[in-house]
Amino acid sequence: GASLYYSVLVKSDGRGNIQEVYRVRLPGNPVIGEGKPENQNHAMIFTRGEFMQTIDMNQEGYFEEALKMRNALQEFAKRDGPLPTTILGLREHIFTGSVSSLANYMAL
Repeated sequence: GASLYYSVLVKSDGRGNIQEVYRVRLPGNPVIGEGKPENQNHAMIFTRGEFMQTIDMNQEGYFEEALKMRNALQEFAKRDGPLPTTILGLREHIFTGSVSSLANYMAL
């Protein structure tokens, strides 16, 4: 038969054993797909808490990005309209745009 694929959230039980927390059956081969956006969307089901931050791997090295986070979280505390803020997008500094024409296009 066809192979079944699962994504599993695991944790340590404190005694060195691995404990399964949550299991999700995937619709197909997890290697085929869009990469980063699919991974971020899939991670949503494993999150806990009120806020989730997704950030490019080349952004965490900037001190300025850390300073932005406190102000960004305050946007969720505002109740300026009938509905609360649910998604907040921020500009990012892309320093790989000059590497190639493809990188330049993706940085647009």
